[in-house]
Amino acid sequence: MNVRRLVEPLALVIALWAGPVESQVSFQNLGALPMGDSPSWVTTGDFNDDGVLDLIVANHGSHDVSIAMGIGDATFATSSVFTVGGAMPPHPFSLVTGDFDGDGHLDVLSTDFGNHQVSWLRGDGAGALEPPVHFAVGDSPLGVTTADFDQDGLLDLATADSNTNTVSILFGNGLGSFTPGTSYPVGSMPVAIDHADLNNDGTLDLAVANSTSSEVSILLGDGSGEFVAAAPITGILFPASLTIADVDQNGTADLVLANNSSGTVTVLFGSGDGTFTTPTTVATGAGPRSVAVADLDEDGYLDLAVANSESDNVSILVGDELGGFTLSTTIPVGLEPWSIWAADLDDDGHTDLMTADEEGDSATILRNVSFDVSLFIRGDVDGDGDILINDAVLILAYLFSSGTIPCVDACDYDDDGQVLVNDAVLELAFLFSAGGAPALP
Repeated sequence: MNVRRLVEPLALVIALWAGPVESQVSFQNLGALPMGDSPSWVTTGDFNDDGVLDLIVANHGSHDVSIAMGIGDATFATSSVFTVGGAMPPHPFSLVTGDFDGDGHLDVLSTDFGNHQVSWLRGDGAGALEPPVHFAVGDSPLGVTTADFDQDGLLDLATADSNTNTVSILFGNGLGSFTPGTSYPVGSMPVAIDHADLNNDGTLDLAVANSTSSEVSILLGDGSGEFVAAAPITGILFPASLTIADVDQNGTADLVLANNSSGTVTVLFGSGDGTFTTPTTVATGAGPRSVAVADLDEDGYLDLAVANSESDNVSILVGDELGGFTLSTTIPVGLEPWSIWAADLDDDGHTDLMTADEEGDSATILRNVSFDVSLFIRGDVDGDGDILINDAVLILAYLFSSGTIPCVDACDYDDDGQVLVNDAVLELAFLFSAGGAPALP
């Protein structure tokens, strides 16, 4: 059977209206690292002062945190476990890191929604965490952020207290202790919190995602550690996370929220005065719970990586110069990813990703291989190491059936900078009609 004779007429018809598809970012799944029971948060830091990023995860099911020491190549040693402690079984949910006692070593601060407190675990600089010291906040804190809110040069804390519908402020003394400040009412069931200068007055403000009331609370800081509530932003359907970044690069802070129940991400563009534009939504996978913001394809524009807890994958949304986003690819990870973090894990200058997989009791590492030609085979669309007829089928599925693939650049068989039906035709010709080999990487 002459496969080329069968395919070319179809290619000619659909090529009349097929447009180019830009090449996009690619990741290699390095597998899952075992963690504790039900990990809900993942972040990075250098906990043993060796200059290599390590991984830390909050395990709300096993009441502890896990630290896996980085090797420097995006792989990690077996994790060590440290209890969060508390009168009732602790439930660490989210984490921040910082040198809270001024000893030059990285510490960890965890929310504990089972004991209505935050727990400070002092780092010893050798990779271990000392027994926790606890500080009371509102009921069931889920989100936490750290910054110098009163401009005294010391790190402070702000928590999103989901049961009391408040934000608690704690002022650090630079020695590992915190003094409670004012508690501020926000919307119903605040789940996430972040900080930035939202109104360009030189002082830090807070944005809070309220899940049940489907809104965002804005607290404008005065530089002394006190805050004033601005008008809330409504119409955000059940947000699960909130991240602040200047996604349209106009010098003002924008908000990015994962909307767990609607399968979308919402972007709110800041006006520079503490107000925001009408929400813009972008489709993701099912059950998005967390968003990492970084320039993943290094084109100068910020991109989004979204952890989808119900579809067990990560959506990569590439950004443009106006703050718009387009789905690039979807990458399978562990079961029910609840949290995602972006960092350069192998010190190659490119941003990698990691997820905390709540149902999988693991952390999944995604290495950015967009710029690694040693792992790239042009025409090998599914990344299995071979060029087969299935790869040509995947090109057509990508173009016409919204198919997802690990590496879009592999579709560009002739390396002309765009993906067209002709790339599938050339690949079939190579397989069945002694056509030319794919272009070199």
